[in-house]
Amino acid sequence: MDVLQSWGPWRRRSARCDGRLSRGKRLGFSLIEIREVLDLYDTRVDGSVRQLERQLEILADKRANLERQLEDIRVMQRELDQVEERCKGALGELKAAEQGH
Repeated sequence: MDVLQSWGPWRRRSARCDGRLSRGKRLGFSLIEIREVLDLYDTRVDGSVRQLERQLEILADKRANLERQLEDIRVMQRELDQVEERCKGALGELKAAEQGH
């Protein structure tokens, strides 16, 4: 069963809703988080203080998570750079040794 079918009015999604859903998934939001953000978004700016504060909390949590992921990626890139340099050095030494024979 499609998770979205259990959301009642969400069953008939518009292209706009599909776009928001795709964007939320691409940004790493769970379906529950997407639903909560869309529910809050659809209340427009005149939503309650509590609703808007909750949306800001969700966004701050997601941003912090993305920052951690970015740092992890940077660390992995540095490690890949080191391995690549060692491989290039070893390859250069092997080629030089082959040419010397």
